[in-house]
Amino acid sequence: MSIYDALQAGLLRGDTAGTIIEVGAHIGDDSARLRRMYPQARLICFEPDPRNAYEFRRLGRDAGLTLVEAAVSDTDGTAVMHLSGGRHPEWAGHANAPRAWTQSSSLKMPSGHLKAFPWVKFKDTAKVRGVRLDSYAAEAGLGDIELIWADTQGAEDLMIAGGPKTLARTRLLFTEFSDQAMYEGQIPLAEILKRLPGAWEVVERFKFDVLLRNTAMPAPKASA
Repeated sequence: MSIYDALQAGLLRGDTAGTIIEVGAHIGDDSARLRRMYPQARLICFEPDPRNAYEFRRLGRDAGLTLVEAAVSDTDGTAVMHLSGGRHPEWAGHANAPRAWTQSSSLKMPSGHLKAFPWVKFKDTAKVRGVRLDSYAAEAGLGDIELIWADTQGAEDLMIAGGPKTLARTRLLFTEFSDQAMYEGQIPLAEILKRLPGAWEVVERFKFDVLLRNTAMPAPKASA
């Protein structure tokens, strides 16, 4: 079962006109699919890597959603992003392969990632905008959140620290995790569950991701 199957099995209905937040949208592959699945939802996508944000817009995936070029963190202001590069071994000989691997950029220094994926290089950094989930939610006037789809590349703790109020009124959280730190200071799944505000349970565990439900939040109501 994929995450999309799990959501469409009834956890997040297509007639729900709620708010979905994507943290770490890359170039918008999942963003585009979520937009198609939930056309009534308010979709807000955060992407701090300027290379990815440029490609996101070039592909026209910013239509019908809000793209925020910022890193979700525990503080508001300027943050340093460690930019990933290198070329995937499977790209050899493919003329249309991306110029660089931009899927592993993080606010955190890579650690285990360097050994697990030695072909991914972290040679450059960029100053990006950092924003707390709670700060953005207050500014944008967000109420309850149906789903947060998070791919923070090891910065799950920063997202949680900067968004306790927002996460407490979030019903579903789909997040990447690793019980072996890929980045400095990355926390394992058990610690993620411990730090999340609310009453969270595991709905489905995938290879590198987990779908969580906040049982303190009521099920969504169908739109009229």
